[in-house]
Amino acid sequence: MPELDSATVDKLADTAEMFLADWGEGFSFRRKPIGVGATAAVFEVSKKKAKYALKIYSERLYTGEKSTAQLHRTKLQEKLIGHDCKSLVTIQSIQLYKSSCICLMEYLPWDTLKKCLAKIPEDKIQILVDQLIDVIDYLKSVNLIHRDIKPENILISPDFCSLKVVDIGVVREISGAEDRIDGTDTGKLRPFLATAQYSPPEYLFRTFEPSEDLWNAVNIYQIGAIVHDMIVQKPLFDEEVHSGNRYKLALAVLRSKPVLGAAAKSRESRLAAIAELALIKDPVLRNDLVKISDFRTPKSERASEALAGILGKISINAKHQSKLNELIEEKERYCSQKIETIVAATIASIHSNFEHSLKCNRQKSKSTLHRQVFQIKLPARQIKESFFLEFDEIVDPTLDEINVILGREHGSTTITKIVGTMSSESDLLEPGIMTHAFEAICEQLKANIDYNGL
Repeated sequence: MPELDSATVDKLADTAEMFLADWGEGFSFRRKPIGVGATAAVFEVSKKKAKYALKIYSERLYTGEKSTAQLHRTKLQEKLIGHDCKSLVTIQSIQLYKSSCICLMEYLPWDTLKKCLAKIPEDKIQILVDQLIDVIDYLKSVNLIHRDIKPENILISPDFCSLKVVDIGVVREISGAEDRIDGTDTGKLRPFLATAQYSPPEYLFRTFEPSEDLWNAVNIYQIGAIVHDMIVQKPLFDEEVHSGNRYKLALAVLRSKPVLGAAAKSRESRLAAIAELALIKDPVLRNDLVKISDFRTPKSERASEALAGILGKISINAKHQSKLNELIEEKERYCSQKIETIVAATIASIHSNFEHSLKCNRQKSKSTLHRQVFQIKLPARQIKESFFLEFDEIVDPTLDEINVILGREHGSTTITKIVGTMSSESDLLEPGIMTHAFEAICEQLKANIDYNGL
């Protein structure tokens, strides 16, 4: 989500100043924010010699139909006021004020982990990881999960000896309860609340029901992602994020296996091996192979013995991955037959309906299993339009439905629309997919070509 715009931030600054004036005398306030996110802005305030960070949330979170859910999450944050976890940001107060919420926290003029990834000394990585586990364990002790552990939400001290986890705005109870007051996991509605780049596939796509096992798997994955970044010294799925294509990022989360590679040989090989296991796509296997305590500094065994134990788990994972690859190949062969049927039927429908005015040619040289490209020509008008039918990556044997997406390429612009889903397991082919694809093509042509024959 994009950051709040300057007008919204100015309005929040006005509200924060009014709040401090109502709360008591002696506060000084700096209007220039020290941090701006998609839902809140953070300002520096001081009273006498003490400095604080004042976080004020956008009013849109506390008004409208979703306000009940946000109020519940605010109540969960209030449980952490006065906590005793040294590596979790200290919260002084949380108060509702003028259709918003204001959180007063300790002020830390530290860089985020994201800003200092390339600077972290190797001998400090384990120290910082131990402190991150302290936070995860503490939250678990009060039946909470952060859900959004990422480099932007971790502050690092200048000497790289301490960290603080911040931004607990999407904190949730550890439970499998449905029909929740916080607006998540309500019946079949399971919205995603976190950051796609640092969330495991089962949580990003919400393919598993909420449970203690699910939240444990999410914690393991996000810890592994942080360890990955500190060892490799760059963010997870960095290339996909910078592409600006959120679908490309989602597919990387689903399919791409992060490998720590050469960096792991010189920087914390034991932690690197655990991190690779923690980033396994299958949450059940992830929970079987990795415990959160595995990330801590080994106490009762030598580092070499601990590493040997991790390597044994990697061997188990390799066998699992081999079987998984076999299932993926079988699924791809089966789905390719369905894809061919859908594409051929769509093109045949175009030919039969517009035989004299349109010509549709399939561009096989540019086609892959997942994207089938074809071109529609209007000879009399010397117009060419390039379309494609795209099918979600067929890489997860646990997923039964695959989205069918129609796209139109016009210069550097690509317009896409989901026209249906097909089952990856059933022999049945959804007949409406071809009809919807055909109708969507007609809509695109009408919208972009002044052609009365359609």
